[in-house]
Amino acid sequence: DGGETWYITLVEEFGQEVVGKLLLLRHTPKFVVGKKTSYMNYIKKLCEDEDCMHVKMADIKDNMRPERRDKRTRKKAELYGEAFDYIRSQL
Repeated sequence: DGGETWYITLVEEFGQEVVGKLLLLRHTPKFVVGKKTSYMNYIKKLCEDEDCMHVKMADIKDNMRPERRDKRTRKKAELYGEAFDYIRSQL
């Protein structure tokens, strides 16, 4: 099945730990909690792994750079700020 092939290939190449972190970092609800989840619930789940917390904080900082801001990012600025603050409070 093509749906599992990519996963098996990644695990063989990078190991289960790295692939697990990648899946946790993706805001893909079926991998995070098994059902549709809000962004903040995704952030809270992500905080179970310190490496993922640091990666997500760097991602949020990058998304909020003035030259990266677009309409979508401006609309999400408050949510990104809340997520960043929450992650920082958990470190």
